[in-house]
Amino acid sequence: MEILVSKQGQLSNFEVYSLLSDVKLSSSSSSLTSSSFESNVCSFLESVSPSLPFLSSSSLKSFLNDMRTNFPSLSTFELLQFVNLLPSSVVELYLILSDCDSRFSEDDLSHMLSLVHSHLSSSSSVDFSKV
Repeated sequence: MEILVSKQGQLSNFEVYSLLSDVKLSSSSSSLTSSSFESNVCSFLESVSPSLPFLSSSSLKSFLNDMRTNFPSLSTFELLQFVNLLPSSVVELYLILSDCDSRFSEDDLSHMLSLVHSHLSSSSSVDFSKV
């Protein structure tokens, strides 16, 4: 694997997981060291976010489009945290969003959680409140 452009942007856990899963499948005859590394990283990401294998790129794209449309003040880093952490409670939103109480109303926060649930839980049968 070769880095073509450094510092291009941040990757979500989903993007890293998808890339390593694809590389692992396509290079099954590669060296044991790289295969072990890819397996270890994928296992770690699955342990941190058990819903990761069930997500799809189309559901993430539609989620991000809706979040940007409904909440244009969200930063790229905040959106990345939504994708990586898949918040299921208002408390988690307060940890993700800077100045949450001054920027968003309780209705906004509820709407954010409903978007997470509607877009990202429809791609699997995983209950995000228990993950």
